[in-house]
Amino acid sequence: MIVAQRSSSIPLMIAALQGQVSPHSAPASPRCPLGRAPSVGYVDGQHPRYTHYVMSATPYAPTTRQQTTPPRRRTTGTHYFLEEDRLGLGGSCDVYCGVEKDSGKRHALKVLRRDRLASKDELLGEARTLRQLSCSKIVKLIALEVEESSGLPVVVMEYCNGGSLLTHLQQPENARGIDDREFLLLFSDMVEAISYLRSKGFVHRDIKPGNILRHVVPSGKVEYKLSDFGTSRTAAENEETHSIVGTEEYLHPVLYKHAFFGEVNLLTPVE
Repeated sequence: MIVAQRSSSIPLMIAALQGQVSPHSAPASPRCPLGRAPSVGYVDGQHPRYTHYVMSATPYAPTTRQQTTPPRRRTTGTHYFLEEDRLGLGGSCDVYCGVEKDSGKRHALKVLRRDRLASKDELLGEARTLRQLSCSKIVKLIALEVEESSGLPVVVMEYCNGGSLLTHLQQPENARGIDDREFLLLFSDMVEAISYLRSKGFVHRDIKPGNILRHVVPSGKVEYKLSDFGTSRTAAENEETHSIVGTEEYLHPVLYKHAFFGEVNLLTPVE
């Protein structure tokens, strides 16, 4: 180690006259990039007036600002989105907040995951279904595109800025549920959406809080919209279906008992 000494000008001159130190022969400092220590002199540490500083022998290395990796930018023909702008995670797709390149408008981009390629037909089917629907209480299809880097299909839909009903219910202020006024609004919007679907010959088959989106318009009014038509299908007015589709926690009790316990015959009328 090197012991550095600091002194006032008078003791330094006295030490120099006595031959103890040369103010012009300071050795290079391991911490000084210019090769000379900023202190006025170095001695062997024997002079009682000097304050001693222990300096590291580690070679000087200038500090560099840490480089951060920029977020990955993904693109389609008309949109771009960032990995950090993911809105939600589904069973086979991720949903991102994307930006239209020409207009700057925000849209929701539903992108198929690489490990769920078997669900490609389901995503394309959702796009075909949405293309046939036009209701203010159902999310609107903007376009069907392809991600440029991976070739995976991307469903572009209208962006709802209020998140899902599920995330809304998870807020601390809604721990005991939403107020009556908002509940009636939710109920009315969903009745309108489901009635419209039936008029077009569709059944959704997976209605749950995570598939109901909230949108707040500039005036502050809240609208609820039905989304995620991956498991929807057409059904005639008197057609009977026996497939069990949907999310386990939200199945009708009769369907749940039949699916997991085999206790109920689906052909038995429900009281």
